Amino acid sequence: LESLLAQSPGNMEVLVKLLELSREERDREQEFNCLERILDVETDPEKRFPLLVNLGDIARELGGREEEAAVAYEKASELNPDSMGVLINLAGLYMNLERWEAAARCFQRAETMEADGGRRAALAMSQGLIYAEHVGDAEVAATHLRRCLDLDPSKWDAFSILEKQVVDKSDWAGQRELYGFMLDKHAGGDAVELQYKLHLNLGKILLEKF
Repeated sequence: LESLLAQSPGNMEVLVKLLELSREERDREQEFNCLERILDVETDPEKRFPLLVNLGDIARELGGREEEAAVAYEKASELNPDSMGVLINLAGLYMNLERWEAAARCFQRAETMEADGGRRAALAMSQGLIYAEHVGDAEVAATHLRRCLDLDPSKWDAFSILEKQVVDKSDWAGQRELYGFMLDKHAGGDAVELQYKLHLNLGKILLEKF
């Protein structure tokens, strides 16, 4: 087969046969190489998309090839911007590569496509954590974390980060507003203990700071 490729490097039939053989032999490195060679020849966007995703999956699996995996997923995302799976995989790779803001942008795109409120809250939380813990932009982090709580008030970690931000700044008005926001969100709910703590803390601030 390789001799046939030497005569005709773009012979798709031979390349596909080599790909099948590499899969039968469970040779992931060879499969990766075959996919690269097929992508050098294939021009149809609909056919390129799954090939690029497959290439990214294998590069991520092989280890030490995160950059190559990211490039493959980036190209796949350009062909199909609505692929949630590609975006999430790409976000994970960017985090491994410490490309934090790029990861946050992927989560944000995924959030705009997600219909389920709980999953949207989780994606907003991911963005907030990135900006709070890695980028160091408290203001942007707060925007995402507040949106997370708006979608799912039970995300206590998001509340804790927001609370720490206002406490660290001695922003008593901000703390009062945050407790009021959470109480509104939990009004009529069954989180009685949480509501009690919020009322207690809110009362303490009103007595001591206002």
